[in-house]
Amino acid sequence: MATINDLAQVLLSAWVLGGPEDKDKVLPISDGVLDAALRDLVRTDAFPSWFRQKLRFTEGTFGVQCLELGAILDEAQASRLTSAPNPSYIRTEVRVTDFMAQAMLFELDVDEEDARSWGVALRAAVQQHAAAVNATTVP
Repeated sequence: MATINDLAQVLLSAWVLGGPEDKDKVLPISDGVLDAALRDLVRTDAFPSWFRQKLRFTEGTFGVQCLELGAILDEAQASRLTSAPNPSYIRTEVRVTDFMAQAMLFELDVDEEDARSWGVALRAAVQQHAAAVNATTVP
């Protein structure tokens, strides 16, 4: 049975492996951007089925919310996979290296190339949702 730590490891491994060569290590965590991006990917069957089955999403006044994302991010921080969020809770720094990501995925029996493609798609969805949030907050 998958744990919150397993979810954090897959999410952060995908983020790191799907990044550019210079490895943007910042994960946006505000305004429901990551929540909405995860929902989009789950709808396309990205990530292992055990990962997708653990996530629940709601739609509210403030947009999409992944009910498990807070626990995943807390676990990631407790496991030292991320830094503490910046004071405004806009982003967190990912401390996972490529080697760590590969090792975690191996232990979870998750294909590295699959994780890389999920990471690329996740980053694109985050950018898309961030642009939409910024467009709605500009007067």
